[in-house]
Amino acid sequence: MSGGSYEYKYNIIEDYYVGKMFDRELDEMLKDLIDVLHDVEWWQSGDISEEDYRECVTKFKAKWFKRDKMKIKDFIEKEFNNKKDELLSQFKYLED
Repeated sequence: MSGGSYEYKYNIIEDYYVGKMFDRELDEMLKDLIDVLHDVEWWQSGDISEEDYRECVTKFKAKWFKRDKMKIKDFIEKEFNNKKDELLSQFKYLED
């Protein structure tokens, strides 16, 4: 059996929630998310490549996340600033 690095939790989510959201679109999204959860577990367990996992993520995001270039740029800028602040906070001891 493959996978196992996350104790097959994607199966539990699938069993408990897929088809039980009382909303067809949410059920479909969960089915697609289960594919991502499966692939991250198999990648972390060494059963598939990172490229395979990233391809699955890309397909999921393309289908479910509708963002324009400006929103993506803002997201990247925010993440960059958060990381910069995090790293700078580690050097506060150098301040006079």
